[in-house]
Amino acid sequence: ITVSNEDKKDLDIRVRPTSWSQSADGQDNYQDANDLVVFPRRLSLKPGEKKIIRLGLNNAQTTTEKAYRVYLEEVAPPEDPNDASVKLSVLINVGVPVFVTPAQATPQLTVNPVISNNKLKLELNNQGNAHIRLSRIADDKGNTITSNFTNRYVFSGVRTVSDIALPASVCNGTGVKWLLETSESKPIPLNVTLPTRCNS
Repeated sequence: ITVSNEDKKDLDIRVRPTSWSQSADGQDNYQDANDLVVFPRRLSLKPGEKKIIRLGLNNAQTTTEKAYRVYLEEVAPPEDPNDASVKLSVLINVGVPVFVTPAQATPQLTVNPVISNNKLKLELNNQGNAHIRLSRIADDKGNTITSNFTNRYVFSGVRTVSDIALPASVCNGTGVKWLLETSESKPIPLNVTLPTRCNS
């Protein structure tokens, strides 16, 4: 992972690896990772400087996918005891997804679109051995309908529901054929009967 400091001040970063799992209903769970080796665990960058964080596994052999998030957390600079002014600091906290996949990684996602209470919900079921990431829903002309998903990642063995925010302009009660684009090369067709109005 390459980290760049494009600010005009020094940047102090703490690196925290976590293991990432999903419950059967798609809820994300994080715990400190013991099998993911990270070096360095803390780094300081001058303005314009770049540094590399290296990752490795204690045991790289796996028949099922392993998922992690590596959090890059900015450390607040020490306070100046002679400065009595009130300051507001916004600290960076970025979670980088990391996946260790088996040699034959094949997600197998089935999708069932459902309209409920004027909302579109996608019933998702991944029966493969690797995760799949939802990118966007597009119409047959390639125009983006939405890229907002409550659950963007669907892990192996997980069945979940993702609520979709539809723009009001598409809710006219007609039937449409859309495409769900994912991290796989082939989009998944969606046959949807739209509500007459949309609830956000």
